[in-house]
Amino acid sequence: MLITWFATTGLFNQLLLSLGVISQPQNILLDAGKYWWIATLSDIWKEAGWGTILYLAIMAKIDPTYYEAAKIDGASRLRQIWNITLPNMKSIISLNLILTVSGLLGSNLDQTLVLMNSQNRDKAEVINSYVYRMGMSQGDFSYATAVGLGVSIISVILLVTANKITSKLNDNQSVL
Repeated sequence: MLITWFATTGLFNQLLLSLGVISQPQNILLDAGKYWWIATLSDIWKEAGWGTILYLAIMAKIDPTYYEAAKIDGASRLRQIWNITLPNMKSIISLNLILTVSGLLGSNLDQTLVLMNSQNRDKAEVINSYVYRMGMSQGDFSYATAVGLGVSIISVILLVTANKITSKLNDNQSVL
């Protein structure tokens, strides 16, 4: 979808042309300086749906009488969010934080392989694509395995650290 949208005849270029921002269509995916913006925005787009489902499910469990009582007491909408919604969502926020922190080094390999080309390879290379390239393309399996193992060890350390931090924030109760 992104390749189609950012192509010279794609939606994004047509929009910029009609608004007069650019005079000629550009292949944005070939611009190495724009790679991280495209990768970041596409990752946010991809993850927004899952996060929305999780947070809406937790919010649906909150008893509506809490909000009614807060309204009667004169609490503003922001005060209701701060005192009712966020404390009831503390466990899912903590779990999401733990999963996000532990996956910091694990990039979106499929997204990287799709968006990477010879023009933006210097900006697009991430640890997972490097491991893939070393193991599958160059056949250096032992080196690729060692790098992958190192990344896994660091990710476990980040996972344990994030779990300890969130358990301290949640009255010494772990969400895992």
